[in-house]
Amino acid sequence: AAAVALGALALLQHRRKSFSARVAAVAVPMVMGWVDEALRDLRLDQLKGLRGRVLDVGCGDAPYLEYARGKPVELYVCLEPNPGLQGAVKARAEKLLPVDGIRVEQFAGTLEELPAGDYPEGSFDAVILGNVLCEVPDPKAAVARCRALLRPGGRVYFCEHVLDQDAPLRRALQRAINPWWSVVSDGCNCNRDSVATLRGAFGAPNVVALPVYLDHIPLPWLARFELGVAVHRGP
Repeated sequence: AAAVALGALALLQHRRKSFSARVAAVAVPMVMGWVDEALRDLRLDQLKGLRGRVLDVGCGDAPYLEYARGKPVELYVCLEPNPGLQGAVKARAEKLLPVDGIRVEQFAGTLEELPAGDYPEGSFDAVILGNVLCEVPDPKAAVARCRALLRPGGRVYFCEHVLDQDAPLRRALQRAINPWWSVVSDGCNCNRDSVATLRGAFGAPNVVALPVYLDHIPLPWLARFELGVAVHRGP
């Protein structure tokens, strides 16, 4: 009986994960479209130095590809684990970049699954984290991996929704709602201090973050964002 119960639980978890992944494939482009529209001017300024070899981690439907246009970007790697978003990534790349001479490579997997033989440590000039640290199982390990993939002087360009340290009511809401939200959103957590994780890996003086509130979006637990740059200095 115990074995049957465990098997039923595993099946339920698998189906729940599959369902939430399908929901995320629809919801992520919509929500990130709201965010991109609201932050477009800030992102244009943030990403004006984008160049060389770029890794877009957890790229969703690849909205950041648009910001690579007209810049000296040689290679743009779209890394996204959700199978339901692969077609959208391919379509955006085909639509935006054929005239820019940027080589786009698409990899369906996680940061941990990125093949070291194709993408060794120190091989990227820039890593983009757009609402990624909220989802990865181990944010510290993910940031450490991003740092290792960067050449010295390389940059992480990040835009993450975070735990609101300045608004007690919103912070309480984020902590209360997170167990439910992390299930329906395919693993997104709204209660993480992702900038602290970046500062721990890169050193506080090497991380610049700008707090931004998007109170007009219909998800108040996702309204506090931190947008900025972390620079890889040293070994």
